[in-house]
Amino acid sequence: MNILRIAGASLNQTPFDWEGNKARIIGTIHAAAQEHTNVLCLPELAITGYGCEDMFLAPHVARRALAALKEILPHTQAMLCTLGLPYIFEGRVYNCIAVVQNGRVLGINAKKSLPREGVHYEPRWFSPWTPDTVRQTHVDGVAVPFGDMSYQCGNARIAIEICEEAWGRSGGATRHAEHGAHIVLNSSASHFALGKYRTRERLVTNASRSMRVHYVYANLVGNEAGRIIYDGGTLIAERGHIIQRGPRFGFRDFYVTHADV
Repeated sequence: MNILRIAGASLNQTPFDWEGNKARIIGTIHAAAQEHTNVLCLPELAITGYGCEDMFLAPHVARRALAALKEILPHTQAMLCTLGLPYIFEGRVYNCIAVVQNGRVLGINAKKSLPREGVHYEPRWFSPWTPDTVRQTHVDGVAVPFGDMSYQCGNARIAIEICEEAWGRSGGATRHAEHGAHIVLNSSASHFALGKYRTRERLVTNASRSMRVHYVYANLVGNEAGRIIYDGGTLIAERGHIIQRGPRFGFRDFYVTHADV
């Protein structure tokens, strides 16, 4: 039997705190490595912080985020990790997850479903990606796939969802699960609201049951930009049952929650 240690982490990030955000990500990766983690899911837009708003449209923000990604890469030895950042592709800005392992970028997944209500107004800043579409981009001259794809980690196939994609009628990873994905990683920036945690629990359990996968949900934590509170609350589910829960709220830089599957 092959055992894989998967983990989700809540991060207390701040928009444009480039050095602080990078240090917290590296600290999280090192803490997860000490627990012999094989797969680590970090929250949405963890490199920049979620609340950059119209500054996401400034090209230097995406360039700075990519530079930070490259500085984080050497710390990802022997671990597959998700890193959220804005990324410019063919003149458009996308909300992305870079999937990295052993110091290199395996691929960059672009968010397909963008929320447009309440405190979230992503269509103002980002373009939605077309499902089931994979193109090619270059990071430091190396070609990497860009779009909607899954990844191999040992004997496990891993699919990616980005926050809102899990809230639609069909999750962003459904097709990948139908084609044999074993694990779904959901990187989120879901703000606190009364009763919302129970909704997330239902989403995660139902997704793990319907797709027959191990499901990791990772969220931001803290008062990121002065008006939005994130409550953390990592969830790891296995085929319809939550098997691990991370702490909610708190003042630490990060919280890592893992499970062996």
